[in-house]
Amino acid sequence: MKTYKLFISLLLVLALVGGASTAFSAETSDPKILTIASGPIRGSWYPMGGVFADIVSKNVGVKITVDIGGGVENVKRINSGADAQIGFAMTPALLDGWKGNFPFKKPHQNVRLITYMTGMYVQFVALKKSGITSWGDLQGKRFSPGNKGLGVEVLTQLILKEMGQSYDSINKSGGKVLFFSRSEAISAMRDGRLDANVVTAIYPHPSFEELQLTRDLVIVPIDTKIRAQVIEKYPAYSAFELPANTYKGQTNSVPTLTYSTVLIVNKDLSEDLVYKITKSLFEQIDKMQAVTKGLKKDFSLKSALSWKGIPHHPGAIKYFKEAGIWK
Repeated sequence: MKTYKLFISLLLVLALVGGASTAFSAETSDPKILTIASGPIRGSWYPMGGVFADIVSKNVGVKITVDIGGGVENVKRINSGADAQIGFAMTPALLDGWKGNFPFKKPHQNVRLITYMTGMYVQFVALKKSGITSWGDLQGKRFSPGNKGLGVEVLTQLILKEMGQSYDSINKSGGKVLFFSRSEAISAMRDGRLDANVVTAIYPHPSFEELQLTRDLVIVPIDTKIRAQVIEKYPAYSAFELPANTYKGQTNSVPTLTYSTVLIVNKDLSEDLVYKITKSLFEQIDKMQAVTKGLKKDFSLKSALSWKGIPHHPGAIKYFKEAGIWK
């Protein structure tokens, strides 16, 4: 009897293991459910992730779930592949992760590139009544560089360092550095609890346009000398002039920085799956382009190979060869 019970128990265990394995495709070890790491809910990456998930889920036969994330965090998560296998990344963070530079503690080389998507632009806004007109005016002010570990937060530290300043110097001057999410920062500026906020995003950014309905804002430039120093040390960034009249009351162009948003994937996903994902994305590119003005302007098959800072996934290469753009 004991032997029979043991046999039945073993059968139950095997059945459970077999049931768990149904999360994977019969042909490959690819999971049937993937997570795309996007960005803050009020940012552009989150709705991009939603449209991407809809396209792939309907056309590839794999379910995509969307999770919030950020530039540095996404590289770490997709490198691991444990809770996100695909996502958006900012090119400076992606290069720093690949090389193991700050803020990463070791090389992150389990990621592969699928495609360039759009430019991202540093935009520093302040309440007009705060008196802030330059980065040097942050002393004694309440300022948010975003959540800790986001790409814009890391870049903020680099800019302040080139200016001989830091979070500590702002706090010691009577100001306060607050690590707010994008939605928290907009709400705090609307309520007068925050003087300034910096983001890296498309332009014009919808949350700033919304804020301007109730608050007068100043678009704060990056000093061109400081900008040149940042680019010299961190060449993944480029100089950019935010065009005049991007925002209400902004009559002149504003010196700032730009970098690229790319789509990355864990290297262990199969060539066949990533090929199908890439193909479906470009075959329904109009749906993705409709998400933001930046994507409509930047994202196309012609621009897909605009950035090649890390290796492409073989599945993406297969599609681009088929499309005739991979040389």
